[in-house]
Amino acid sequence: GGVSSRAVVRKGELHLLERVGAAGHVFQVLDGSRAAVPAAVVRFGGRDFAPDDRGEIVVPFTTAPGRQPVLLRSGGVASVAYFQHATEGYALDLAAHVPSEGLLAGETATLIARPRLSVNGERVALDLLENAALVVTAVDQDGTSSTKVFDGFELEGMEEIVETILVPERLASLSVQLTATVRSISLGEDVSLASQARSVEINGAARTA
Repeated sequence: GGVSSRAVVRKGELHLLERVGAAGHVFQVLDGSRAAVPAAVVRFGGRDFAPDDRGEIVVPFTTAPGRQPVLLRSGGVASVAYFQHATEGYALDLAAHVPSEGLLAGETATLIARPRLSVNGERVALDLLENAALVVTAVDQDGTSSTKVFDGFELEGMEEIVETILVPERLASLSVQLTATVRSISLGEDVSLASQARSVEINGAARTA
């Protein structure tokens, strides 16, 4: 889950270091000795993007991806660099687990789900998610399914979701899926997300009639 950066080097005295963040491309301008230039400005799309208090410059994602030039300026020095302007591609993933000793037919069990949100392959905070719901589907040995939806919880500061479920009689399979919405800055609208449904391993005790 670390953050990767890559240098986009072009001729001139200024160079561009880039990584992907939750709000877009995060740039840092470096000088010829690869030292940060905190007062540098990035000119792109007819406007200037200034650094924040950490010396980082955020350029939002786009709806028209492609290789784009930017002008780097600091004092009397200016250089041209290029970056691959990306769309705002979110992905939601989920790992789910129920302790095997808790899967007893007719009893309650603790379900632990660990969600992961990423944008363009880089992990970002779960705080961005809204309207999150955990969908738990159980199927018995006759093929009859039942679904329980857990919602109304906040993901801010959370690493896992813990819920209590009732284990059906003669349980054959149990799957868990997370759905949510995220605000797309580039589109100016909410986007619906859904993780893949993850199967939970069923032990013999849960299958007992």
